[in-house]
Amino acid sequence: MQNYNENLILFLKSLGLKVNNINNYVVAFTHGSYIHSTNNKDKKKSYETLEFLGDAILQFLVSDYIYKNYQNTYEQGKMTLSRSMLVRTETLNNLTDKLRLKHYVLTGNGNMKSEILQSKKVGADLFEALVAAIYLDEENIESVKNFLNKTLFKLAFKITDSTVLKDYKTFFQEHVQSYSKVGAIYKTFQNENKEFESEVIHEGKIYGRGTGSSKLKAEEEAAKNALEKLKK
Repeated sequence: MQNYNENLILFLKSLGLKVNNINNYVVAFTHGSYIHSTNNKDKKKSYETLEFLGDAILQFLVSDYIYKNYQNTYEQGKMTLSRSMLVRTETLNNLTDKLRLKHYVLTGNGNMKSEILQSKKVGADLFEALVAAIYLDEENIESVKNFLNKTLFKLAFKITDSTVLKDYKTFFQEHVQSYSKVGAIYKTFQNENKEFESEVIHEGKIYGRGTGSSKLKAEEEAAKNALEKLKK
């Protein structure tokens, strides 16, 4: 374990991070399968609790970044979509792969290890856990912001550019098709007030609801509602 810690410290420093207590980062790189491994004598925490904190920090800092940089050019809906695209599983997993974070993940052995390392969700969770570890280790939000400025926020212009942003329906469809061969469907009807109401459904489950003056607007609102729920 000592060699692992030393290698992890060198890796973290290559990312421009200061390391005060390596244990904060070891937890961030520990998958639950490692905890339950029969060969694991040192019972440690997994990154699941750090992921919870990291998600909240990431949501705040990404919101802050988009607001400060795009408040005069983007309407609220577009800022919300931009944030969703920056913190979505695919974006965070791609960044995790680029930074080679998975190379240092502690997991169970055998086929499980291969499956874990190929998981997009694990990649996103790992990035969120690292964000939390930086915050806890350096005890200030500015250190996290500096890290994101060098990593995630470099993608912001490309992702938030108007030629890249897609409508909510397209974005939600891409999300469900990233893990399922079945696409989302919409159940839409006109109510007694002549407004349209819509539900977006995937594999029998209602993911979001919306209303609008037209069928398309109601479906857009339903998809938007579904996307917002995914990050809660």
